[in-house]
Amino acid sequence: MKRPYVVNTGNLPLRLRARVIFSDSAAQDACTLNYNTENWRYDETEDFWYYAKTLQPGEDCRNDALFDTVTYSESADATALNHYTLSVYFEAVQEGGTW
Repeated sequence: MKRPYVVNTGNLPLRLRARVIFSDSAAQDACTLNYNTENWRYDETEDFWYYAKTLQPGEDCRNDALFDTVTYSESADATALNHYTLSVYFEAVQEGGTW
């Protein structure tokens, strides 16, 4: 199970955004991620997921992970799923800052 999350190890409140990147388009087509749409909002224009809360110093968003499962299509080509990478790229900006 994948549960990508961030820990704020700094001393300032942060806002987060994340991008999910598959190394292979066939694998991306074969996978469904169970996104946390209660706490994350997807912006199609920017291709980023935005965290709805501010992450305070010392806090993490472990309980509000971006997604919690990856499901593979039954009709997926097994070779497409053999060698791929699923990366989650996070960015943080100080509360009140701009992207």
